[in-house]
Amino acid sequence: MPIIKPGDFDDHRVKALLTRHLESMHANSPPGHVFALDWSGLQKPEVSFYALWEGEDLLGFGALKELEPRAGEIKSMRTADAHLRTGVAAAILDHIIAKARQRGYSRLSLETGSGPAFEPALKLYRKYSFIDGEPFGGYEKSFFNQFLHLDLRAQSTDSHRPLTEEQIRAAHVGEVKPLGGRVLLVDYDPQWAELFEREAGRIRAALAERALRIEHVGSTSVPGLPAKPVIDMVLVVTDSADETAYVPALAATGYRLHVREAHWYEHRMFKGPDTDINLHTFSAGCPEIDRMLMFRDWLRVNPADRQLYARTKLTLAQREWTFVQNYADAKTAVIDAIIARARHDRSL
Repeated sequence: MPIIKPGDFDDHRVKALLTRHLESMHANSPPGHVFALDWSGLQKPEVSFYALWEGEDLLGFGALKELEPRAGEIKSMRTADAHLRTGVAAAILDHIIAKARQRGYSRLSLETGSGPAFEPALKLYRKYSFIDGEPFGGYEKSFFNQFLHLDLRAQSTDSHRPLTEEQIRAAHVGEVKPLGGRVLLVDYDPQWAELFEREAGRIRAALAERALRIEHVGSTSVPGLPAKPVIDMVLVVTDSADETAYVPALAATGYRLHVREAHWYEHRMFKGPDTDINLHTFSAGCPEIDRMLMFRDWLRVNPADRQLYARTKLTLAQREWTFVQNYADAKTAVIDAIIARARHDRSL
């Protein structure tokens, strides 16, 4: 299973791929137009360097450089030759964008070259909504160098954008079973709180201090709200992308990794060993944690919005859905409106 982790500057495989990267940049660029970071540049404190591994095989790497508190730059994107056109660059780019969002960046930029050697990378960046723009961070405009920018403010970080079937299948670890019908909603059950406490205890026993926070979220956490009989939980760990730090311990207890969304806050979701749960795992400081807890807490104390949300759920549950995720995405507008009211109330 591919794992992204901080690059090891002492690993000979990493050194060899960086040498290959620098040689390629110089071979395909005119003199004076190469700005790739060398070994010393990658080790500066403002640069975070990530490597993608599958077992002992180095697939590629990339880096995120902080330009200022609200802006970052993508550097040193490289895929090993044996793994070109296998999704390696996209996985690393997803990881870097997720890190930029976690840090609260409003803009992510990059500098690259022109010509056939750079076209695959440019195609990938534009697929992710990067657009051509002005030089930044001390770069100067030239006939060869290009500058692209991604406005993270323009992308929906408050909620999940509706997912296509392809995206839903890609995010799942293993086969995803279509719903192909209506969503089952039941009346609130006080036993849901007890089930949460039991699962939370099991997770704490498995992870000990690695479980920084465990919360009951979703409709089963709001008394009086109809819900799917599935316990939604949030687990906060130091770095959700570092699966080696917590996935084996959860797996040994019977939890199985069900969803991996590197592009969306490095979200991971697990299913439970004997209780129907969704264990959503995020990194410490992820804004989605605050969003989910704010939504829960507001619904617990605001009858009008609780009733609005209940009506929305019951109406949508009468429709036929291909995937449960389609039903969840259909609630987005109402959820965002409720959260906006909760945020406004918090600011008073």
